[in-house]
Amino acid sequence: MKKVKILKSLLPLLIVPCLLVDCQALITRADEINHSSYVVSQQKSESDAPDIKELTQAYNEFEQSIKTLINELQEVVKNNKDKNSVDVKTPNDKLKQLRQANDNLLAQKKSSLEDTLNNINTTLNEISGIVEPLANGLTVKNVAQIQNFLGLTQDPSVKRNLGKFGTKTQTAMQNFFNERNRKLAANIEELKKVSQNNANINNNQNPANLETENQQLKTEIKTFYWKYNLSVTAAFVAGICIGLLGVISYQKIRNKGSNETQSSFPSPEVQESTYTPSENYQNYTAQPIKQEPESKSKTKINPSKSATENPANTPAAPNNKSITKIINNASVTELITIYNQNRNSLSKYATEVSETEESINQRRLGSHQTAILEKVSKGKGSYWIIHKEGIDYLVPKGNIKINEYNYKTVESLFECQGYQPGISSNFVLVKPAQVTPSSQQTWEIVDYGVLKF
Repeated sequence: MKKVKILKSLLPLLIVPCLLVDCQALITRADEINHSSYVVSQQKSESDAPDIKELTQAYNEFEQSIKTLINELQEVVKNNKDKNSVDVKTPNDKLKQLRQANDNLLAQKKSSLEDTLNNINTTLNEISGIVEPLANGLTVKNVAQIQNFLGLTQDPSVKRNLGKFGTKTQTAMQNFFNERNRKLAANIEELKKVSQNNANINNNQNPANLETENQQLKTEIKTFYWKYNLSVTAAFVAGICIGLLGVISYQKIRNKGSNETQSSFPSPEVQESTYTPSENYQNYTAQPIKQEPESKSKTKINPSKSATENPANTPAAPNNKSITKIINNASVTELITIYNQNRNSLSKYATEVSETEESINQRRLGSHQTAILEKVSKGKGSYWIIHKEGIDYLVPKGNIKINEYNYKTVESLFECQGYQPGISSNFVLVKPAQVTPSSQQTWEIVDYGVLKF
């Protein structure tokens, strides 16, 4: 028996070496996870950065070729340049390069760039409707195709001279190129912003920075492991010392008990047979319990105190009249305490109300009109009005659940401290709102309440 108790005393000490092994395994695993996160983060930062340099350069060259083309066409109209000497090959070549650069970015399937790249592709298709026919020069056939594309054939003067390159055709082509170029410029600028944002993210995830943070984390893990080992070792040594002292103390007590005689200890049977309750105890239990008269001063109600604290002195449960008296005599502060501890206890003494449809609609339309509440039948409202000391106080109904669907209404009546959408639901009443009757069945908010989440 003695050996079994000694082993039980030393059993907790066997757990300490296991803690050391588990801690080492946990720290090793944390180091592996940290290294994996570093590698994945580095790979992600490299793959997420779109390279739009090729597209930007191709656009700049294409834009310059279009400007040159527009200038040359103006000179042709002024008869300062022969139409056969106009450089129509360069715009076609630059258009193909720009389209190829755009397709290369689309092939990377970057979701953040896809819409913008598709818009660029649409604009390039429109521009090709003029640039490609010019590839073979300003012939009558090619000019007529461009005039049809631009919708100039509805003009009688152009229709009579279909295929002839004149001022109207040149002006329409210039306006068309300028408008499409503005679209391309806007799309390229948008791509630059996206690329810059990704570059900023990549700078924050720079491999050098990540490596430094990784080394710092490793150092912190090693320091923690060293401190943990030291503290566990100290606890292990202390546990051994305490266990030895316990064994020695137990042995001394056991030896001392064996030397004492058993005559001084009456048997349980004797104790049970000779025990009789004292006269004072009998008189005490026979007396009825006297309840203290209700104090004139207002005291806080604490329903959380259970009657099991002193079963012998538990008074009978108060009836409805006494509860009504307590609530009627309670101050506003005590009313808040009663509400936070047992909300449903106030349901019989409150008027159930809800915000009117008109008030809700006015708020949705952006009106700054104060909220209007109306009396509703039991179970259909969301708030209670409690009349106290000549003032109507407004509190949320006992079973109300505040969520994203009714939060706007609650916010129009109460200041919601610490509310977090989708997370907060439980709250504590800090201050009730105050309302004033605006008619026989309606009330208007005059002072906001406070709820703490």
